Amino acid sequence: MGKKTSALILLFKEDFTSDCGGLPGSWYVEQESDMPGVPAIESGENCINFLSAGNKFLPVIPDTEDAEINFTFSINYDAADRFGFMISFRYDSFTRKGQYIRLSNALQSDEVVIEYGNTALNYYKGEKSFTFKGNKEDFSKPIDVSLTIKGKTAEITALGKKFKFTVKEGEGKIAFAREHFWDVLKLTSFSIMGNAPQTKTKDTSFTVMLPDSLTHYPVYCDVVLKDYGNCMDADLSFHGGVSETPIGEGNYHGKRADMMTNPYLKVLTEDSSQKFIVCKDTIVMVPPGNAAKYFYGIIYHKYEWPFKRNVRFMKPQGKFDLAVGFESWHHTVSPNEELNPAETVFTTKGKSAMIYSTEVEHQCPLAKGCNHGPAPIPEEGKWVQAKQIKDISGYTHGVGWCAPQQGACKLSLNVKNGVIEEA
Repeated sequence: MGKKTSALILLFKEDFTSDCGGLPGSWYVEQESDMPGVPAIESGENCINFLSAGNKFLPVIPDTEDAEINFTFSINYDAADRFGFMISFRYDSFTRKGQYIRLSNALQSDEVVIEYGNTALNYYKGEKSFTFKGNKEDFSKPIDVSLTIKGKTAEITALGKKFKFTVKEGEGKIAFAREHFWDVLKLTSFSIMGNAPQTKTKDTSFTVMLPDSLTHYPVYCDVVLKDYGNCMDADLSFHGGVSETPIGEGNYHGKRADMMTNPYLKVLTEDSSQKFIVCKDTIVMVPPGNAAKYFYGIIYHKYEWPFKRNVRFMKPQGKFDLAVGFESWHHTVSPNEELNPAETVFTTKGKSAMIYSTEVEHQCPLAKGCNHGPAPIPEEGKWVQAKQIKDISGYTHGVGWCAPQQGACKLSLNVKNGVIEEA
């Protein structure tokens, strides 16, 4: 790792928009409790809910030496009667060792303890602490906390008090953990300033089309990938579709609209798929000026278009591809089209990609011999292997209509040796 610059940059800012299987999209869980398979964290409404003690929760960031961590949390103090949490810093997620600052309140007491120490796995060994009297009324309000780590000093500000500790130098991750008390700890804001990551790769930018099948009004997604070594950023900007077409076009049969439900980014490996939903809603877009006053705000929420989101994810070991899409994409009128889901798979260089299962990878390809032609089809009482247009003979008809109550048209064709004899 190269020498760090003194200026800190924004490494992480939680906007509560990314969701991965019900969990916050840009966090991962270090399972340390005695309840395997229980992450004890969930996405809430404009918040993150930490449900119980035991695990560590890590925002996805590159390693940093210095940091400024600012967050706001709240609890129902009448139900909990106490609170407590730990912020680990310069934390090695491989050895699960680091340093920590703890803020805790004793049961049914106004006494607050600020503690510094070292952590390994799920053990916390304090080295120094301060105690002060707080106001119980303040415990039921949102509490702002600021923690600054710089060189050999850590300074924490909370509940109107400020304390300094001498800490060990190093670099690593940031981790959050809560203590045992009878309530949910809600994180309503969270950001990290840190050292600029030392990367050797340039940002990769490209555009993919959604869906990857033919459509009159495709939606496009501009993708910017930033590689931070052990994690990556994907900046997504969705644009195009009917909202960027002239008003009036195709309105004879009804309002043209794109209805896009739960847009997402997927990280795909040979054995796994991780889906980050960036908006848990249906985005409805129509041509500008073609929406009645009640269309947005009463029937649908109006989203900014282009629609922009960011996804931070840990890089998988080995080769991986990405996909962007919608759990449901419905284009109304001219013509009606619907896909469930609609997605495009691509490499980290922006090229179209296909993920093959292990079984397909190990299949043996068979060459088609000269005597294996197309499957025969019935034509006028005989079976024919149609290889050219002149091999087609038969009679067919169909009915088409323009709009309800406006009649229909029947078309019949008599084809002989590939030539339409009668119509």
